[in-house]
Amino acid sequence: MPKISVIVPVYNVASYLKECIDSLLSQIFNDIEIILVDDGSTDESGYICDQYAQKDARIKVIHKRNGGLSDARNAGLDICRGEFIGFVDSDDYVDNDMYEILYRNAVKYKADISMCCDRRVPYQAGDYDFKGNKVSVWESKEEMIRQIFLARRTAVAVCLKIFHRNIFRQTRFPVGMTMEDAYIVLDTLRDCQLLVFQDVSKYNYRRRKGSIVQRTAYTDKILDLVYVYERNYNIIKKEYPALESVGEYRLFWALRETLARIGATTDYQEHENVIAQLQQRIKRDLKRLWANPYMDARQKAATILAMISCRGVAKLKHYV
Repeated sequence: MPKISVIVPVYNVASYLKECIDSLLSQIFNDIEIILVDDGSTDESGYICDQYAQKDARIKVIHKRNGGLSDARNAGLDICRGEFIGFVDSDDYVDNDMYEILYRNAVKYKADISMCCDRRVPYQAGDYDFKGNKVSVWESKEEMIRQIFLARRTAVAVCLKIFHRNIFRQTRFPVGMTMEDAYIVLDTLRDCQLLVFQDVSKYNYRRRKGSIVQRTAYTDKILDLVYVYERNYNIIKKEYPALESVGEYRLFWALRETLARIGATTDYQEHENVIAQLQQRIKRDLKRLWANPYMDARQKAATILAMISCRGVAKLKHYV
């Protein structure tokens, strides 16, 4: 049994795939299996996967009909053998010591989840790149949720973590939905007894046009963000009532972010009803917005702007 299984969904990323796979093969920690899930690619991605599998026995390839990111990850989960499980998106890449750090911390602290930070590539002014060695250990569910939901980093992302395989004994990603990481985050934390986090950037998230989260025309998938955080808010309110304001903080962010994304689309004016519903959702809880202890004045002002003008908040976030 390998120590870590790394699941890589692959779909039409031939230009980036070799860099991704090479970054996994060059890991200092080499007791890994790499599961490449070719999700019905129509470019050379599937061929590239097979070529690498012929060169390194640690690589396994699944070829399947296109079903989306969640479906591809689930296919990898069904066959993985590792003690821990990690995920990498095939247009991204990782530093060569990422899994050494994550596994070392998981073993040292007997953690179910071990986590680090990401960085954006190519670098732009204002981007973060954490280089700290501080290690934090969270044992209570409340502290895990608070730390992850209030983080300014992409703390919900599964690609920044390794999970003990028991975490995914029953949990699977939601097929047909974007924001899949945020959808399962509370499910993974529910089965986690201890989470260890090192404040260092080791995962390289590539900015590129055409990725799932960057769109130019409106699609109903934009609304998944609000749906997921509304769901998370309701779970937190029921199961962790002391953290209601934390769940609410993320929900207001999701509403603001969704309105900004809609405002950045080329056809946003054709979706006035959707915009009005989202803005009304903010207006309904305006008093709670002002009272939320985790939102600073700038965030509150941006949320109010989103309630008034989705195009305005999109410009504020430099989406347009």
